[in-house]
Amino acid sequence: MKKIISKGKVKSFLALFLCAVMTFSMSGCSILDFTYLFANFSPSQGTEEEFKQFVEDFAFETAQSSYMTTHIMMENPEDFGIDKSECPLEISPHFDENSWDETASSIEELQTELKRYNPDNLSAEMRNIYYYLEFYADSSSRLNQDKFKYYGCAFEQVSGIHAQLPSILGEWDFRCEQDIKDIIEIMKDIPSYIDSLLVYTSTQVERGEWVGDVQGIINSCQEVIDNDENSSMLKGMLNNIQKVELTDKQLEEYTAEITQTYKDYIIPAYQSIIDAMNSIDERSQLQGSIADLEYGKEYYEALFYSNTSVDKEIEQVVDEIDDMRNQIMYELQSVLYSNPQLLDTMGEDITTGFTSYEEIIGFLSEKYEEDFPAIDFPKYEAEPLAKDMEVDGISAYFVIPPLDHSSPMKIRVNTGTGNDISSVNTFTTLAHEGVPGHMYQTAYVYENFSPWTNIICDFIGYTEGYATYVELYSLQYLSGIDGISQDNLNFLRLYNMYDYLTVAYLDIQVNYYGMSLEDMAVELGYSRSDTEAIEPLYEQLIYNPGVFLPYYIGFLEIYQLRTDAEQSLGTSFSDKDFHQVLLQSGSVSFNAVERNVRDYISSYKKMSA
Repeated sequence: MKKIISKGKVKSFLALFLCAVMTFSMSGCSILDFTYLFANFSPSQGTEEEFKQFVEDFAFETAQSSYMTTHIMMENPEDFGIDKSECPLEISPHFDENSWDETASSIEELQTELKRYNPDNLSAEMRNIYYYLEFYADSSSRLNQDKFKYYGCAFEQVSGIHAQLPSILGEWDFRCEQDIKDIIEIMKDIPSYIDSLLVYTSTQVERGEWVGDVQGIINSCQEVIDNDENSSMLKGMLNNIQKVELTDKQLEEYTAEITQTYKDYIIPAYQSIIDAMNSIDERSQLQGSIADLEYGKEYYEALFYSNTSVDKEIEQVVDEIDDMRNQIMYELQSVLYSNPQLLDTMGEDITTGFTSYEEIIGFLSEKYEEDFPAIDFPKYEAEPLAKDMEVDGISAYFVIPPLDHSSPMKIRVNTGTGNDISSVNTFTTLAHEGVPGHMYQTAYVYENFSPWTNIICDFIGYTEGYATYVELYSLQYLSGIDGISQDNLNFLRLYNMYDYLTVAYLDIQVNYYGMSLEDMAVELGYSRSDTEAIEPLYEQLIYNPGVFLPYYIGFLEIYQLRTDAEQSLGTSFSDKDFHQVLLQSGSVSFNAVERNVRDYISSYKKMSA
């Protein structure tokens, strides 16, 4: 992963880790109808058993209402009481005017139901789910305000449908013949789904509320079209159907049908995006960031809250970032004072000597138990992405496995970043995606939480904040390798921290305060007229507002919680105990994680009193 910013210069640009499964969403467009859950509730105080039943029903409806969720999360949905044949064969609920109001109604009903329960009377796992649902409902309510209806972009370069679809289809698991028939029907729905997003986009443009990278979207879509039958999206599906028990004739027929469906539906869908982008008059586009929209600052506040799961005023977070960056700069100067030659290499000359992804993960799997709870280590495969599957800004991703998975977990690495296997950037990438990052974290929660918890709870602010924290934590494991000094590792850790926090700071400055390109140049040590080097980063921030926040604000929250625990417990502090508390929280808001860390600190103090 390339780094950004040191000593006032931008050396290179940020590659964003993305944890898949990828879900298609923009504000207000993830539609689940839970109305039936709320029909017969009494106004009395809910019990633990009632809440457990509510959680199970909520998770059941989440899965049953989405074929994608059911297929991705369960190899054998019938074992969870899910009838996959009842799931709608569509990529995602299509956006229309009614869907917005239906979402608002469902959110209100969820908030009403949660008021029946006192979280203090619930078990630890149910209490964490309660806090998750409470935060989910609150953050969804904030984003679903009518004034934000046409804010946000359905075709962001990192999270847009056109960017995600190659990985979704190319990685699709086929377990039986019916799965092949189902994906063919889902592929036929994709043009209609995309058309609904293009209608939404057209309205945004007419209202002057669309912020998007026209040429970048066109280029991405054109690449898919140009690859035609040679695309890895299609080749991935054709390769994966071979895992199903089929006769030679069936395999031949399904290969032909999937290929023809791809050409008849997927290719035209990408062309429709290009046509829509070409029709946009540049003069009708918003020229700045979302901060220039009428309710842009309020929208960014809601986006910040949702993406980070952090309940703080943005001004407070900016102050915390500034304080942390000043502290890091002081520590960097101390390291450089004792080892000034590091200024020439910026820590990027470290080579680990590893020759394969498996060797790196094997090394980490031997080290992690010193500092993290042990798990039954999963089977996995780590492979490079095909060139046409690479997305700018994505260094690698982990594919979330089914709850009852029998096949290996998957890590995919973007080799287009220019990092070879022996680079320290590849090492930290696999720590983030593998061990003790996403793969380990997923295996832990699958072992220790109910299936319903794992279906419901998934806050990206926590999961990506945790993975960013452990990628930097794992650098210490390289200290025993010949040629890698402790000064080198300390510098690299601090340099990365400063880099990450600076990107989060710039995201806020550009999209909340409306920082101009020229002002950003000055912030990074350039003259106001010297903007060429930083313009790609500036555009990335404008066209993907808030996309970096889960990683770097999430990291900041975990780092601050760790610092508090270390200061409170002194010599009683244990890395392993702290990490276990983080993991036992599950993927919840940071309010809930903080409560659990406070309880951990209090319990240790009582034991030592």
